Amino acid sequence: MEPETNSGETGEQKTSFFAPLTKVTTFSKFFALALFIVMPFVGGWIGYHYAPEKVVEVEKEVEIEKTPEVNQNILVCIPTGTPCAYYRGSTIITGSYPDSFEKIDDVYYKDEKQVFVTWYTSSDYVYGPSAFIVDGADSATFEPIYSDAFRGGVRLAKDNKHVYLDNKIIEGADPSSIKIFDFSPRLFADKHAVYKNGVKVDFIDATTFKINSVDETLGGTTVHASDQNSDYILKVDGSDSRLLTIEVI
Repeated sequence: MEPETNSGETGEQKTSFFAPLTKVTTFSKFFALALFIVMPFVGGWIGYHYAPEKVVEVEKEVEIEKTPEVNQNILVCIPTGTPCAYYRGSTIITGSYPDSFEKIDDVYYKDEKQVFVTWYTSSDYVYGPSAFIVDGADSATFEPIYSDAFRGGVRLAKDNKHVYLDNKIIEGADPSSIKIFDFSPRLFADKHAVYKNGVKVDFIDATTFKINSVDETLGGTTVHASDQNSDYILKVDGSDSRLLTIEVI
């Protein structure tokens, strides 16, 4: 007969061997709590001391292609249609001499070879004024002509040989004696003739022509003048001083 095996004693021995490791006690609770609190700091300390000495972050720069800005102040030379000068700080100079390019006043610019006059054409109110080359002007001696009433924007000028209105020569005008009348920038005279809008007024004698009175109203200006031959009434439109009529009385 086989001897009896005490299986219960063996299970009890196994249970009693692992029991201290699995049994929940007051000590185990506090030990777990301590680990929960301490381990993040221990991990941080290990990472700080054993991490690579230097970490370099590399940022990749992506270049974005920019659309060129359109300069709205470029002057357009007529009739070539190409930019030729600058205006109000814009330095777009083609067909000019940039080292010598300079502003004379609000309407005139020049370089060492040529002179430009500016004004607005019908399409320029969006893109800025156009620049016109002053035909035949001598850059070295070129200068605008002013009066007490008109200090700019007249577009009347002279050099050592000619008188210019806008960008054209006034044929026969004398640069040494040319002057503007204060009541209209479009009436001027030299020692030989009186000119209206750049055209000689044949029936006025310049040597004896004089202004007798000037009456200004909201509607315009009425001027009484005379020479040795006749009396004249000159009327200037109040909306535009360039609109001038001359009547013989």
